[in-house]
Amino acid sequence: MRPDRGGVPAFNMDRFPAASQEFQRRARYYRHLDAHLAARTRFFAAAALTNTVLAELCVHRGRWFWISRPTIGALLSLGGMLENVNSRRVACLASEGGSGDSLDASFVEMEQAFVESVLQTWARDRALQYRQLVAELDRLLRAAVRDLLPVQCSADVRRYMQVLRSVSMRSGRSPSFADRADRILIGNALVEEARRSSASAFAHRTHTHSVSRAPDRDYSELSISAVLPDRRVGYVWNAE
Repeated sequence: MRPDRGGVPAFNMDRFPAASQEFQRRARYYRHLDAHLAARTRFFAAAALTNTVLAELCVHRGRWFWISRPTIGALLSLGGMLENVNSRRVACLASEGGSGDSLDASFVEMEQAFVESVLQTWARDRALQYRQLVAELDRLLRAAVRDLLPVQCSADVRRYMQVLRSVSMRSGRSPSFADRADRILIGNALVEEARRSSASAFAHRTHTHSVSRAPDRDYSELSISAVLPDRRVGYVWNAE
């Protein structure tokens, strides 16, 4: 880490080789939120899956064929900002109404509005790096849609690829990271996948376990302060 313009800490990939560990930490954090808030929204299950896939991408032996260090640094920076945005929203949930599809959609819209503002700033201030970021992520999205990624991948990556293919089939083309509407489609599709997966898992448990049990605890009224982590780390993109 070193100061960027304005004295803001900048993320340097050479000094943080274990990018996968940071994506894994965020995935654990979002799974923690999902465990407590699943009765109201599955947005955090989708966020956990996304960070899990990014963590796996970072340690894949062919990762640099698909994505460069500056792009991973940009994703780490963006993810750090989104973690702070999402955490602030979580802290307000206790006083908010809504649940299910409407709250899921609200989270996706909020997050992608923030992403759009960041991308517009990067496009204006760091045009070359921005174009590299979009080109590499779009190439990765096309490869996932066309099933061109390595076959030796985890179940999480296969789930993510299936979601991307479903989005592509709905729109009739490969999604683009630069397109806000495409990112919203992907976000909503990931949440839908999380809901289907949990429903399928619940049906399986109901079918295989005949012993009666107490219902799961309802966390909808849980104090949100008990859900948030002790600290969160944000990053500023250093594309050098």
